[in-house]
This record gives sequence, structure tokens and C-alpha cells, in this order.
Amino acid sequence: MDPTRASTAGPLPPPGHRVAGRFEVVALAGAGGVGSVYRAHDLATGATVALKLLHRDSEGEARFAREAAVLASLLHGGIVRYLDYGMAEGNAPYLVMEWLVGEDLDARLRRGPLDVGEALLLARAVADALAAAHRQGIVHRDLKPANLFLVEGRFDAVKIVDFGLALPASDDELTEPGTLIGTPAYMAPEQVRGERVDARADLYALGAVLFRALAGRAPFKGDNHLAVLAKVLVEEAPDLAELCPALPPELCALVARMLSKEASRRPASCAE
Repeated sequence: MDPTRASTAGPLPPPGHRVAGRFEVVALAGAGGVGSVYRAHDLATGATVALKLLHRDSEGEARFAREAAVLASLLHGGIVRYLDYGMAEGNAPYLVMEWLVGEDLDARLRRGPLDVGEALLLARAVADALAAAHRQGIVHRDLKPANLFLVEGRFDAVKIVDFGLALPASDDELTEPGTLIGTPAYMAPEQVRGERVDARADLYALGAVLFRALAGRAPFKGDNHLAVLAKVLVEEAPDLAELCPALPPELCALVARMLSKEASRRPASCAE
């Protein structure tokens, strides 16, 4: 969580402020376009928790409620644990999750790529957590290094966070037609086209995460988001074996399959 990304959506609750009479704000932990996350003290249990508050001028209340419902349904050690959801003073929704100590994968990769052992530990843990979500029909839709949290820095203790874009594969979008959902460098081609996606879109994203983790760069780069999206649609991913000749050929072949333009050519599931 990046405390430097402060919200401009209004005054922040000060330390000591209580939400729903139970969760006492300690400090801002990070902020984005829809909400801010605070380190907070649960007065009922004594635990430190992550308290997410929707910005007051945000229009994302339906998506925020969906995130809470999705998290409440997912009980897996590789997915951030849901604790509570409700309405604070002024009908402001809040979501409470377990507090995680460590760093996200994005921060780790800024210091350099992973070795094969680290990447495989990470991939196995993330695939296992995704498989649990997919068994319940939930597609994350925004898997990326910033949404993979390394608890205490361990690659085998990664937790998937930020289910704000997650959606049951059978549901209609909570987005206007033509609106892109996701992060360009990690979006599957069918997601870029605005089509309904299934678990294989998350597999593509995991392939893109592995590519960056091993090669030190995302599969597709561009001067802006549109340039990246165009490459996702029309260009084949670079050959990982050429960028990193020391990698096992089987691993390079797996990543290439995960990054296939056609969903049918990717592994059928995280279990596979």
C-alpha cells in the first residue's frame, strides 16, 4: 500500500476517528481513484485491520458492494480475508479486511526480476488461489503485480487483493458499454475488446505477471495505454526464451501458452 497516493476526494478521517463505532483509524495506508485504505484498530477484537472507505464523491458504490460480497464468499488462504462491511456515518460504505504485513509484488519487482524458484513458488500460490475463486465462478479481471501481496516478503505466502473489478463470469458488467476494465499491460485480448471474460482472462494476466517477474519487463510496452492495448490485440508476446536464455524451455513454453491471443489455446484452468 502506498501512503503517498493521497486522495483528493475530500478531507481524510483523522487518526482516532471511529467508523461504525468499532474501527478506529490509525493512519492512511494508500489511496486510489475510488477509495482509500487505512490501518485501523478493531475495538471489538483488538486486531489491526485494513479499513477501506469509498470516496464521498465516487460513483463506485455498486462496485464497492460487489467487492465486499465477492470477498465474503471467498475463503482461501491466498485471498485477502474479509472481516466486515457496512455503512458508516453519512451512509458512507466501508469494507474491513485483514491487515497484511509485507510488500506487493510490484514493489519487489522494482528491485529486479525473480529467479526461477521464486517465480514458480509465486505462480503455484497464485494459481491455487485463483482456482478457488474460479470454482465459484469469480473472475478477478485485474490481476497484476500491485494486486499480489507478499506476506512478510514470501513468494509462497502471496495473497490476491483488490477484488474491486471482480465479477461472476455469468453476470452482466457493472460498466458502461465501451468502457475498458482492467490494467492494459495485463489485460487479455478478449478483455480489451470488451467481451465477456472467463477464468482464462485471469490465466492470461498471470502469464503476463510471470513474464514481467522473469524478464523484468511487461510483455507489451508503449508510450501510452492505447499503444499497449493495440499491441495486446495484434502482436504476439516476445519470446521469453530469447530474452532470458537461461530459463527452462518448459517454463518459457508455459508462459507463451498463457499469453495466447486465443483463450482456447491457453491452459483450460488454473488447476491444469
